[in-house]
Amino acid sequence: MGWRFHEDDRFVERSLTAALQAGDWPRRVKGVVRLQGGRSLAIDRVDDELFVRDSAHRRASRIEMIGTNEEDPIGVERIEDRPLATLAGAAS
Repeated sequence: MGWRFHEDDRFVERSLTAALQAGDWPRRVKGVVRLQGGRSLAIDRVDDELFVRDSAHRRASRIEMIGTNEEDPIGVERIEDRPLATLAGAAS
């Protein structure tokens, strides 16, 4: 389960990392996102630890959540309600 964003959408790094560090998330979240300013990041959240590094990825951003219903306190039906879905906007 996850999101795929339009290739023109860009994230604000500080807002993205703050959203990924806050609240309950499935046990594993990973993805590649394009940032405002042209950089791209690979993100990997395992349990409560967030790892972020630069990436050469230049296509559409994507974020995936990995876990079973037993492991995932959010539940599949609530994934789309995560605030992360509102952090991307068209490049200016």
